[in-house]
Amino acid sequence: MFGIFEDDWCHLRFTCQGKILRQADAEDVINGNTDDYHTCEVPERVEENQRYTHIALNESAQELNLNDIELLQNIGHGHFGEVFKAILKTTNAAVAVKLLKEQYTEVDKRDFFREIDTMQLVPQHENVVVMLGFCKSAARAFLVLEYLGNGNLKTYLHKSRSHNTYSNLHGGSSKLTSQNILSYALDSAKGMAHISRYKFLHRDLAARNILVSDTMVCKVSDFGLARDVIDSREYLSRMESPLPIRWMAPESISASVYTTKSDVWSFGVLLWEIVTLGATP
Repeated sequence: MFGIFEDDWCHLRFTCQGKILRQADAEDVINGNTDDYHTCEVPERVEENQRYTHIALNESAQELNLNDIELLQNIGHGHFGEVFKAILKTTNAAVAVKLLKEQYTEVDKRDFFREIDTMQLVPQHENVVVMLGFCKSAARAFLVLEYLGNGNLKTYLHKSRSHNTYSNLHGGSSKLTSQNILSYALDSAKGMAHISRYKFLHRDLAARNILVSDTMVCKVSDFGLARDVIDSREYLSRMESPLPIRWMAPESISASVYTTKSDVWSFGVLLWEIVTLGATP
């Protein structure tokens, strides 16, 4: 059984059977060489720039209007609205459009606008979903995101249960390998490390908010509950927004206090979701 522990996101440590793996052993696990785990020792800390790389996937998001997109099909919905697969007419590319629901409250609108603002402020990263455009002025505000063909990680993990290669904690089976499982966890950690570096709390980290690309890269998404913590490193919530109780840290539930460590707690729950192939905590 494998786990991933963290030291302030950027210093990840692998464990097997409760022992910390050396860096060379961890690399073997990531590469799928899982036959020998008997040389578990404490690894040297690895510098942050060896753990994740910043890349510019797209230019800055542009302000758009509804005439710039062609909605194709509904592919999901959430508390704030609906998500459509669409065509961005300026590039003729497939995109995902998140559209604020028709009967929205002021809290819904505020949180939707906050998601747009957060995605504008956080620099692009290979493990964070890219915003391509947005509109705040239409009757129904929307944001345009890169389209990731494998959908969210929770659904993808559920679908993988029908195959027969990887045994999981619930006795089912999957086409996934231990290398796949570790890759999903690492991608998610890298995306969250990037967000944390720019002093943002996600506050809704869960498998349903991790999207999976056609090349099996996982990307953090859904910043509707994100908060800027540049000044205090913590946030006292007095919001009316619905909260993901099962993924929340104890201090967040009992005292409505959020810090970067609260996201780390949620990451631990996310790891549990991954190894159980999308079970509900």
